[in-house]
Amino acid sequence: MSNNKRIMIFIDHNNLFYEYRRLGIVFKYIPLVRIISQERSIDKIFTYMGTEYLRDRKRIVNREKFFQLLKRKGITVRKIPLVEKPGGKQKEKEVDISLAIDILDFAFKNELDRAILVSGDGDFRPVIKRLQKYNKEIEIWSFRNTLSSRLKQTVEAGDIHYLDDYLS
Repeated sequence: MSNNKRIMIFIDHNNLFYEYRRLGIVFKYIPLVRIISQERSIDKIFTYMGTEYLRDRKRIVNREKFFQLLKRKGITVRKIPLVEKPGGKQKEKEVDISLAIDILDFAFKNELDRAILVSGDGDFRPVIKRLQKYNKEIEIWSFRNTLSSRLKQTVEAGDIHYLDDYLS
């Protein structure tokens, strides 16, 4: 792979966060990005997350500190407000579609050569197919048990990387 490729990382936060939690591992962005970048030059890094409406001032301050830390480390946080359901429960909506739109937008504007998708969510299959149609390279990073078989069938085996292999 040529060193002058324009590479961007797109992280589906919740897709990873809950698997890290299930494994009893603290999810940390900087080590994750180091693993994924593999000493390649990365042009942009985005993470997408649903953000709840918080009433607790301390939690609001802590969350904003976290977002600022990511920003200082070169990670753009795309915050998508959670949707409140009947009964007051909040649910993540529009996060995957926001990520998909950004990838396609960068591809259509010819601002990336390789998109690194950090998610195993099969809903991204149409995005990957479209990137391939426009001769963009795609790489998937996921945990084995969260990687959709639909994604696995869409991307070359050499472009699928399992986070499990790097965390043990």
